[in-house]
Amino acid sequence: VDKARLHFENLSLSTACASVLEIGNAGNLYIDEHAPWLKFKAGGASAEAAAR
Repeated sequence: VDKARLHFENLSLSTACASVLEIGNAGNLYIDEHAPWLKFKAGGASAEAAAR
């Protein structure tokens, strides 16, 4: 996020956009690895943790 902010402030827009895409890719990877929907479907304490 700091890297993207720096690039936006320096008007390096293509580099700033690439940094924003990196953030999105990291978020997608986290979601894919943790699969909170599976924990929610399983029920119990896992479902409560996934809902938080």
